[in-house]
Amino acid sequence: MFGYSPFPGCSRFGSTFRRRQVVAGSAIPLFPGCLGLYSGAEDGPTDTESMDDDQPVEDANDTAVDHVDDARPIPGDAAAVEFFVATDGDDDNDGSEDAPFQTITAARDAVRNLVNDEGYPTDGVTVTLREGTYRWGGDEDAAYRGPVRFGSADGGSPDAPIVYRGAPGELVRLVGGVELSTDGFESVSGTVRDRLPAEVREEVHQFDLSEQSITGYGRVGKAGFGVDDSRAPPDLFVDDRPMRLARWPNDDWVSTGIVHDGGGEPRDGGDWDDGAVFEYEDDRPERWASINDVWMMGYWGQDWAHGNLEIAAIDLNEGVIETADASFYGVKENRPYYYYNVLEELTEPGEFYIDQESKMLYLYPPEDIGEARVTLPTYRRPMFEVRGTDHLRFANLTFAASRDRAVDVRRSENVVVDRCTIQHVTNDGAWFSSCTASGIRNTSIASVGATGVTLRGGSRSALVSGECFVENSEIRDVGRFERTYAPAIQLGGVGNVVEHCYLHDAPHAAILYSGNDHRIERNEISHVCKEASDVGAVYNGRDWTQRGTEIRHNYFHHIENDFLGGVGQIAIYFDDLLSGDVAEGNVIYDVQRGMHMGGGRDVVLENNLFVDCDVSISFDARGAPGEWRDYSCDPDSTLMQGLEQVPYREDTWASAYPALVDILEDEPCLPKHNRIERNAIVGTPATRPNIDDRVEEYGTVADNRVAPGEDYNFDAETGSIDEDALRDLLSGWVSIPFDEIGLLD
Repeated sequence: MFGYSPFPGCSRFGSTFRRRQVVAGSAIPLFPGCLGLYSGAEDGPTDTESMDDDQPVEDANDTAVDHVDDARPIPGDAAAVEFFVATDGDDDNDGSEDAPFQTITAARDAVRNLVNDEGYPTDGVTVTLREGTYRWGGDEDAAYRGPVRFGSADGGSPDAPIVYRGAPGELVRLVGGVELSTDGFESVSGTVRDRLPAEVREEVHQFDLSEQSITGYGRVGKAGFGVDDSRAPPDLFVDDRPMRLARWPNDDWVSTGIVHDGGGEPRDGGDWDDGAVFEYEDDRPERWASINDVWMMGYWGQDWAHGNLEIAAIDLNEGVIETADASFYGVKENRPYYYYNVLEELTEPGEFYIDQESKMLYLYPPEDIGEARVTLPTYRRPMFEVRGTDHLRFANLTFAASRDRAVDVRRSENVVVDRCTIQHVTNDGAWFSSCTASGIRNTSIASVGATGVTLRGGSRSALVSGECFVENSEIRDVGRFERTYAPAIQLGGVGNVVEHCYLHDAPHAAILYSGNDHRIERNEISHVCKEASDVGAVYNGRDWTQRGTEIRHNYFHHIENDFLGGVGQIAIYFDDLLSGDVAEGNVIYDVQRGMHMGGGRDVVLENNLFVDCDVSISFDARGAPGEWRDYSCDPDSTLMQGLEQVPYREDTWASAYPALVDILEDEPCLPKHNRIERNAIVGTPATRPNIDDRVEEYGTVADNRVAPGEDYNFDAETGSIDEDALRDLLSGWVSIPFDEIGLLD
């Protein structure tokens, strides 16, 4: 049937509380731990990786604001001992300012020797990197071929942590890629030139990667919802702007036609190797000379689940595509997708393509190639790995253009990334797992392929807080490749904090959280959930035991899209009977659905302000007998399994969450003991809460007020409102600290 055979070869921080210019601009995975969501069943993974040092290994166009523009003091000035590193240094030097080391590794070893010989100085140690670019990779010009590793011997003291920093006022770039000389770019020639549209042949340039012995740039691989090990595709940056693999449509999507075979559907136990067969409704494949290594990205089966599919064959006569593999939920009719990694679709400035056979890079530059800085990420490991280290700081550094995490921290205490920039990475930005009192602050993270920051600290079994944090940081343009379940922040464990952050611009969520007793407070969250549906800007679901999280005094705005329809985009989403969390004093403006609660218990929604939302609050009873999710109380359900994984009847848990002790004797799938009070709903339209009668029957729903056509002088820039006037509508209204929301000075 498939007669077409593919052939190869063819931020700055302003006044006291910086506000942002306001412009118009799902369901949880069905098995624990999907796509890195932390189930919290254990206290974190045990890392068995070798600690041998430095082993050799084989709208997002805005540039992130570098931390170097921040005028505040950089940690490390008061240290008793200071070592220096410079790109033109020598590891045989003594590390003084006049005779710096060349590598961070040499400085780290010097600190170890100092501590071994003399003990750790009371006032601490600082390692200062001088201005320049420090490169990681497999090529001969890279100073670092593997991670710089920090272990138990590399920490400081609680009062004087060891600090690795960029010199104050200097730009220190840690880069995981190769800068391509513009002299190596030339006009496209040969058969490839003929394959390109005539109107772009003079605009596209080629660069022979094999001639420069450049490797490690990756290739497109299976990725998406339900895929355990997504491989980072090729990535490219021109003057700190991310390019994209050539695609069509350029800014739109096409839809699947009649589906002859939906494929393996791994969600229901099918085989990933069992591809789909469907009719396509466009004529674009007729333009291509080859379908070798051509892929499609789509929402193939559900509104919250993206994935890619490689084309195995196309029947041009019948208009049918056969895929090489399956999508997690299978392929259904009338689902959106686009083609990418297609040479013939190199039609717009900012697109590129790498021929894996000839090792040739083709680029349609966004500007004159002779004036550009072109960076190709080639390094696929974390730059810094921290294992079992206490009291360590990384400050005033820019991590950029790498194919993996900038910083990976595990089993450590008081390790902080402070006043740094992490940008243009193909995977996650930063990772903290099984840590205590660690995290990031005053940092900008932008243009990452997957999650901005993963933060896991504390013990669920003992309900011990991790006290990890993301503070006063801007995280934006996440999920460039992992379009769903790759949020700005992924939060797990117990007792961790996200506060005073500005999280914006993402196709899916801003914060996915799990675990207990977190605090999400005084953040500004906007222009997220830009692509998926049935998605929350802040989201958790499907667990009775993950209680105690407080979502308070945040400003959500401009969260909606008209791409997929369905349930829509939600500011705060407690999905599938999630119970015991609090949403209080939040401001929600111009959001498709303000809060969506899926039948949970012991939930508090209090003193929230909704302005110009299509739906303010919806709260259903989906787990009740006869409802669509009444199987939630089956013995083998996810909710029951989650309950069995924690000691909810033992003293520590019983004291913290007394409502859990007898939950199984209290009709657990009914929406009981919820409290929805003193919420103000204003503007046009101003939609009354859509609350199931059983929520009110078994709980408290009182003093929620709706004022159609009234805005009470709401200020979209600050999220503030005339609260004195608002009290005429709602006498019990409690003031919200509007001027404390968002980034601090």
